[in-house]
Amino acid sequence: MPRCPRPRLYTGVLYEALGLESLPPAARRTANRSLVVVSALWGALRPTDAVPPYRVSMGTSLPGIGPLAAYWRPLLDAPLTEAAGDGLVVDCRSSTYQAAWTPGPDLAARTVAVRVLREADGRRSVVSHMAKHTRGEVVRHLLLRGGRAPRTPARLAAAVGEAFEVEPGERRLDVVVRT
Repeated sequence: MPRCPRPRLYTGVLYEALGLESLPPAARRTANRSLVVVSALWGALRPTDAVPPYRVSMGTSLPGIGPLAAYWRPLLDAPLTEAAGDGLVVDCRSSTYQAAWTPGPDLAARTVAVRVLREADGRRSVVSHMAKHTRGEVVRHLLLRGGRAPRTPARLAAAVGEAFEVEPGERRLDVVVRT
């Protein structure tokens, strides 16, 4: 069975905006070391991990297993906590994938979820499809800016604010897209 590393396997809106394969070598090394993809079929993966091509969403319920988010919930804590190390976690997962893992209290205190808001006619609303694209752009910006990774939510907001309109929250960073 052919195996494919993440940059070629995942081709959705977020991954296209992130453009892993087009990153300069230093940014690509940082991505390979620091990014974790939560897969509905394989669990926690790094960009360099190779797995067979597949199409299974975390919202899927499989016969004999049930909903994949519930299946992965007890299994993702150890690898995702280990991958987080002692740094800030920038969580770009959609709500479907968030259902598969909730960080424990210590890790939750240093996890910032990226939420995308659309502003039109002075009103803001949460978006989904555009959110994936914007989250990919946010991660690309963080990888390309070089230097040390932001270690606090305030520094994350400042770093993302270099390229986007942001509104920091306690455990959430709102990125505002005007249409």
